[in-house]
This record gives sequence, structure tokens and C-alpha cells, in this order.
Amino acid sequence: MTSSSVGSSSNASTPPRWIGFASGAVAGATGVLVGHGFDTMKVEAQLGGAARAAQPASEPLLRRTLALYRGILPPLLTTGGLRSIYFAIFENTKLQLGVQPGADAPMRTTVAAAAITGICTAPVTQPFVTLKVWQQANGGSLGAAAAGLTRSGGGVRGFFPGFWLHCALELMGSTVYLGVYHFAKRTLRRDDGAEPISVRVLAGAVAGCTAWSSVYPVDVLRSRIMSSGGRRAVSDVAREVYASGGLRAFYRGISATLMRAGPVAGVLLPVNDQIYEALSKRYGAAV
Repeated sequence: MTSSSVGSSSNASTPPRWIGFASGAVAGATGVLVGHGFDTMKVEAQLGGAARAAQPASEPLLRRTLALYRGILPPLLTTGGLRSIYFAIFENTKLQLGVQPGADAPMRTTVAAAAITGICTAPVTQPFVTLKVWQQANGGSLGAAAAGLTRSGGGVRGFFPGFWLHCALELMGSTVYLGVYHFAKRTLRRDDGAEPISVRVLAGAVAGCTAWSSVYPVDVLRSRIMSSGGRRAVSDVAREVYASGGLRAFYRGISATLMRAGPVAGVLLPVNDQIYEALSKRYGAAV
């Protein structure tokens, strides 16, 4: 076989760069539908019940249930797009780091790609996370939330409260999330190397719960800063949280988060895997 034929074969097996965008878009939208209600419960708990005051227990059950889905419009409209960017960066970073399509990446390469993905997507995700948290905490329409953030931050800066805290959370969370998922898949796969859907679902659930457990205290601080318009120092918010209940206060709402994290990641990550692999097989030969 000539060197030119080897290069041709390698190029023919490389999946198109857009495949990561497509798989991430579908996976992201699916994850929002599964988990948004639990996410609202998490934010309410982190804010110490302030958000619940707008929705008294005397309200009918249906109305209280629907209230858990307030703020769903920003993530539903955007999470597909954000996840498409997230998984496209991850998959294409692995390719850039020398991982062949369909091959197992060394764990250090997977972890490096996950970290790069988290830090690259943080500036893109923050405005949408801020909008979601503000609306979950304060209610009202999407337009009212955007106006409130603009007023509180003096313009566009209102959408980026606690920016470096958000970047740290995304870096840590992405590294643990994707690192644990790929490690768990390898640990749980069958002796013949196959990874059935049950293995991927379990690995995704473990990854989601592990990642959220690792970053949860930071997320508590982020939620409080975002819901208040970002005019408070991280150190002041941390002291306030500690004074309200010690170290346990940094884990308020974690049960709702883990109830959400397991099912969401158990669906989102396998959906992304399945679509990415199917599109790679379909379009890889055409490149």
C-alpha cells in the first residue's frame, strides 16, 4: 500500500466537523426537557426559599407544578445550540490531539479535551445561565428578566456577574463530567468491548451526579450572585451562606440537583454518543 493510499484511507474515515454540533443540539434539548423542573427546585433551595415566596403552597398543584418550569424558555431555545458547541469543541479537540475517529482516547487526552471545552464555552454559556437563574428566582417574563439584568449591571455587564466564578465552575464541572463518563464506560463495558445502552446510561448518571457533587458549593455562590444582579463580592456571599447554616448551607438543594443530574446525564450523554456514532458511520466515508 502506498503512502498516498494510506492518507486517503485516513481522510475517508474522518467524520465531518459538524457532526459534534448536530449530536450536541439534540442531546441538549432532550436534557432540558428531562431536568428543568428539578433545576428550578435546586435554585429555590439555594436561595433559601426566597423564590418560593412568589408561589405559595395554597396555589393549586397544577399551577405549582407548572411554576417549576418557569425560566425554561432560555435553556430550551439555547441549550441545544450551547450543547452543540460544547460537544463539537470536545470531539474536535480530541481529533486535534491525535485521537483517531472511533478509537479510545487516553484518559489524559479526554480530561484535557474536557477542560478545554469547559473554559472555551464558559463565556458563551454565562448570559443564558444568568437569565435562567434570574427568572427562576424572580419570576416574570424573559423580557423582564433581561431588562432587570441590564438595569442591575449597567448594560451588557449585567449578564456576566461573577464571571471568573462561572469560568471556574465550568472548567471543573466539564473536566469531571466528561472524564468520569468516559472512565465509567470503560470500566463497565463488556468483555468483548461493547458498550450497550444500559452501560452508557449508568455511566452518564454516575458522571452527572459526580460532577454536580464536585462543583455544588461553587454553584450555590454563583446562583446567589446571579439572582442578585452581581453587585456582591464572592467572599461576602460565601460568609453569608456559611452564617446561614455552616458548611451544610453550601449543599442546600443538592438532593434535587442529584435527582436531576442522574436522569439528565443518563439521557443526554448516551443520546450524544449514539447520534455522533451514527452520523460518523453515515458521513465519515464522504469526507
